[in-house]
Amino acid sequence: MPRSSSSDNFICSESDRIELDFSSNPKQFLERNAKIIGVNVKTLRGWENNVQKPIAKYMKLLNEFLGVLSEEYE
Repeated sequence: MPRSSSSDNFICSESDRIELDFSSNPKQFLERNAKIIGVNVKTLRGWENNVQKPIAKYMKLLNEFLGVLSEEYE
């Protein structure tokens, strides 16, 4: 995914949308979405399994991808 000049700002396009249906290929689902978010697969698995929580900069990006509005992370 392209990033702007600031390391904490992300430029998202329709092709960067997180894929929510992982039933067809779970491994590919995780790899693709981890790459879009900018984290490794192990980190994404940790978030999914509530082993760890994303830091604020990733929460803001996740909210953007998932279409969630949250004042807490703005």
